[in-house]
Amino acid sequence: MTLLRISNITKTFAGVPILQDVSWQIEAGRKIGLVGVNGSGKSTLLNLLSGMMSADRGAIEMARQMRLGYLTQEMAAEGDRTLYDEVREAFRPLLDMQTEMTRLETRMAQQQADDADMQRYGALMEEFNARQGYAIRARVEATLSGLGFRPEALQTSVRHLSGGQKNIAALARVLLQEPDLLLLDEPSNHLDVQATEWLEGVLRDYAGAVVVVSHDRYFLDRTVDEIVELEQQNLQRYPGNYSAYVVAKALRREQQTKAYEQQQAEIERHEEFIRRNMAGQNTKQAQSRQKMLARIERLDKPGGDGRRMNVQFAANRRENHEVLVCHNLQKRYGDREVLRRLSFTVYRGEKVGLTGPNGAGKSTLLRLLMGQETPDGGALHAGSNIAVAYYDQELGSLQARNTVLDEVWQAAPDWTQGEMRSHLGRFLFSGDEVLQTIGSLSGGQKSRVALAKLMLTKANLLVLDEPTNHLDIPACEMLEQALADYPGTLLIVSHDRYFLDRVIDRLLLLHDGTCTSHAGNYSDYQAAMTAPAPTPVAKVRKKAPLPPRRRGVKRRTPGSIEREIAQVEAEIAALQAELDARHDPSDWQQLADISSRQGDASERLQQLLEEWENSMAIEEGSVS
Repeated sequence: MTLLRISNITKTFAGVPILQDVSWQIEAGRKIGLVGVNGSGKSTLLNLLSGMMSADRGAIEMARQMRLGYLTQEMAAEGDRTLYDEVREAFRPLLDMQTEMTRLETRMAQQQADDADMQRYGALMEEFNARQGYAIRARVEATLSGLGFRPEALQTSVRHLSGGQKNIAALARVLLQEPDLLLLDEPSNHLDVQATEWLEGVLRDYAGAVVVVSHDRYFLDRTVDEIVELEQQNLQRYPGNYSAYVVAKALRREQQTKAYEQQQAEIERHEEFIRRNMAGQNTKQAQSRQKMLARIERLDKPGGDGRRMNVQFAANRRENHEVLVCHNLQKRYGDREVLRRLSFTVYRGEKVGLTGPNGAGKSTLLRLLMGQETPDGGALHAGSNIAVAYYDQELGSLQARNTVLDEVWQAAPDWTQGEMRSHLGRFLFSGDEVLQTIGSLSGGQKSRVALAKLMLTKANLLVLDEPTNHLDIPACEMLEQALADYPGTLLIVSHDRYFLDRVIDRLLLLHDGTCTSHAGNYSDYQAAMTAPAPTPVAKVRKKAPLPPRRRGVKRRTPGSIEREIAQVEAEIAALQAELDARHDPSDWQQLADISSRQGDASERLQQLLEEWENSMAIEEGSVS
């Protein structure tokens, strides 16, 4: 069943075409990801589909009695209601029904009800039960919990919520309305990883159709069965999820390029024949070919992927072995302890991702590192010879009245205007665009300004707080490559799992005021968490293989292997101490489990020692 159809839609702003003769139809139950570069018109298209905006030309047809729900990027719950009451408004028709049922119950209790009242009450109760009216509270609480709200937050006034929390509340409300067609514009922007994964499950099982705009490629891979790309004012459909789209688009572009080149070669061959024979004996043949060429439908030259950022981070100084040391760090706000005896060390050359639930203290930790706040206990300091550069997700360091040119010029005051304009061109600012004020820019444009400044610092420790939040997918890909090639040390807060997979080699998971460290990227962590637990009996074990090396990751240095050796040795010592402390032979299952884990750790240590020897041999060979 077709829920919505658009035919030959055209939309322009200030004479600039955004959509040109676009046609599309959305079928019931489909899960569609809408992608395209920033400014391509994705939000405009959603506004047209929702009826919030009208087209200049073309038609939009909706199925009769279709219910549509729309979450914009800016949508936020407002008013004096509590969070619970605001989200419960999703069930307003049922709440009105419940109010009428209560009124009729009062009349019946007072023996004032007539036959019509009794019939009305019976009909209302039947419909109320069929629509699960008595489960409203449970459904609201489950949805808010899934999206990351603690139980105590439900009675908080909406006016006291942060902007991100208000947007999440609006998302909860539109989900609970369960429309036939759900339009979502960047729904995961303010969600932590756990809430995003919960939302993925909801959308996969959703009975209605979904059109979602998102730059979260991991999210698109797990939720949609079709990608629609908005490119050059029109739409191109690709079956499958985001990963399938990447492959299909590359193949399509290759086929288009090949067909174009073949046609150009054929045209050139005919034109050469015409030039040689127009004035000779074969004039008629030349004229015939000329007419044939005039009838050929010329293929357009396949366009590239448009302008892309050109980012490259450098580090001027070689940092100390220990780049960042955190020891028993404590931070509280009133009665709430955000960080509790937090300890970790970041070593030279590591690319560390920091993740965890909203409110776990990730941004607090970064503010403490940058000296913007003071700890209540413990210590957090950078090693010697460390130059730190910070990317703030709020982009608060940018001055609204500055032009793009002046803002970035502050980071390199000795540069000429020509040099600065050339640098800004790498971040897609050209011509008069560099004279726009910061306050007039979109979120994505401000992000590019902040990255342009960051690139000029040449710091050897980059601290990044949600750097992909406002970037489109091509910009995310360019940033990923630049950070993967960066020779310094990285500490990155991000909920973008695809980004974390491409960049980091260690994950710090912040929870309950402390953290745990996991070697590898986000997918490695997920695999470890979902792996079956070892059987707690002694048995012959096969030698555990080394973790697979990710594509594009360089060979590990002896120093990084030495650090892991030290960690494994400490783990073996701790397990031995635990064995020594257990004296009850009846606790054989626990003893067998500890012994098994100690054996695994010992085998891992042997593998690391072999890897270290090989790495040293390679390094010594390269030096000689």
